[in-house]
Amino acid sequence: MIRESEAFKRAVIDEFYHSMTALFVNFPILLNRGFDVKSLALGILPAVLIDLDHFVASRSLSFARSISLGTRPRGHSFLFVTTVFLVFLLFLPFELAWLIFAAMLSHLFFDSLGYGTPLLWPFSRRKPGGRKFALLGLLSLFSLSLLFSFL
Repeated sequence: MIRESEAFKRAVIDEFYHSMTALFVNFPILLNRGFDVKSLALGILPAVLIDLDHFVASRSLSFARSISLGTRPRGHSFLFVTTVFLVFLLFLPFELAWLIFAAMLSHLFFDSLGYGTPLLWPFSRRKPGGRKFALLGLLSLFSLSLLFSFL
């Protein structure tokens, strides 16, 4: 198994990439809102917080165990992200709920660069992935954010 210190470094780097990916897909709305603290938090933090499901799935607070799972945890699915979006939509304006949704979904698309992510769990265990899939997903999110920033 990987050493704890090495796993921690990998996790920090991974979360940095997820933060930057979320910043990219949400950039048009964040720019439109003046990069206020609330929008930045809602537009970036969910992309990092979704990885807490690794600790739940590994039943451990160990970084080494949490990144050594055989597959992505169930929280890494379109069903979970959509459910979170719909719940936040009850309490927040659409634009802010979208920031959360796009941040979390950007995480899934970025993760699909590796060995794929079971996006359609529990309906399918298929793991779409690859550069084209991830790039298309991220550009689609950016385009939708751009569209929503004009509404």
